[in-house]
Amino acid sequence: TLEEVPPLPEIFRLIQKTGHVSEKEMYRTFNMGIGLIAVCPDSEADRAIRIFGRHGQEAFRLGRVIERKGIRVKGTLVS
Repeated sequence: TLEEVPPLPEIFRLIQKTGHVSEKEMYRTFNMGIGLIAVCPDSEADRAIRIFGRHGQEAFRLGRVIERKGIRVKGTLVS
């Protein structure tokens, strides 16, 4: 579903805790475990996911681009 983020790898919580790093900075610096993000028209998303899958890459809908200031994760402003 849209705006579903995958489970966070534990290493990121360890970095955040031991380094006393804010959540906002974690997303800005490390992208919190999300690798490549491909942006495409909504009508092409399923096709793009299938293409990634055919090449052995996991892909899913992460969110959507809207006209609004900042970056939100699950509705929470992080930047």
